[in-house]
Amino acid sequence: MPRTTFEGYYTPAQTLEKLGINRKQLENYVNQGKLHRVTPPGRTHGVFAKDEVDDLAHELKAFIAISAAQKEPIRFVKGTPDDMEECAVLVKNIFGVRPNIERRRTWVEKNPDCCYIVKVSDKIVGLVFMLPLTNEKIQEIWNLEHSPPLYADDIQTFEPGKPAHLYILSMGVQPSSTLNRRLWGSRLIAGLMRTIIELGIRGIVIEDILARSEYPDGIELMKHIGFTEVPSATQQRNFIIRVAESGIPQVLEYKVALARSQGKQPPPMPKAPKKYPARTICPECGDLDNPTFTFERIGKSHHYHCSNCGYEAEQ
Repeated sequence: MPRTTFEGYYTPAQTLEKLGINRKQLENYVNQGKLHRVTPPGRTHGVFAKDEVDDLAHELKAFIAISAAQKEPIRFVKGTPDDMEECAVLVKNIFGVRPNIERRRTWVEKNPDCCYIVKVSDKIVGLVFMLPLTNEKIQEIWNLEHSPPLYADDIQTFEPGKPAHLYILSMGVQPSSTLNRRLWGSRLIAGLMRTIIELGIRGIVIEDILARSEYPDGIELMKHIGFTEVPSATQQRNFIIRVAESGIPQVLEYKVALARSQGKQPPPMPKAPKKYPARTICPECGDLDNPTFTFERIGKSHHYHCSNCGYEAEQ
């Protein structure tokens, strides 16, 4: 049966080949709005506009080139009191408001684990403050349009067994090209999530992680990490991760690390999805939108059958 084609569109199989990605990555791009699936009349599965796919392919190639050319490593490290002046400049560049440098120095002096930065060539290009606050203080912040000043006395310390509420503040990266921001932002998120897992290893009990933002980039970032949006009494949008209920992979890792540090039986991790051969699309019709292209295992070989077009093969 000849492959079905649509003028101006790529089939899923062609899209994967053009972008050099796998099915899961394709679904991520669709969920993020970077690609849009279109279902032609008379077809149950979608195709993708060539212009949109080609533009993304060029962006991915440029991203890979920049990553390969990056001479200096992108480092995620703790911020120190001496970094607060440069951090204040970065916060001003990102949010348009210069914070109180001395006040933030006192935060880091009170709790050295509350500030993390991303550095390239000893220049700070990203930062996040992860402040352990009382639940009452966080609710006070959420109930006001403009956040009240935070002082060293408001900052809690991390102590094994002591419940902690983490408030994410000033999370962002230096305004730059889309590709640079993506590189730095990815390192910032990965480092932050790894830090949370390390708190579990230390026996720190995190009850919830909270944040709020009025900026589109910040809102998208919260959603990307896995925060849940909750009602707000202000123009700001509030987000929360309730650790006990969360199924975010890194939070699950945190819960396992915490249980082990407490000498308890770790909670069960979700089972890994069943693995199939890399060739998981129909070579005839390109179907992959639904799990209709099934695999029947026969010993070490596989029997392929596409329920959309009837294609069958052995491998």
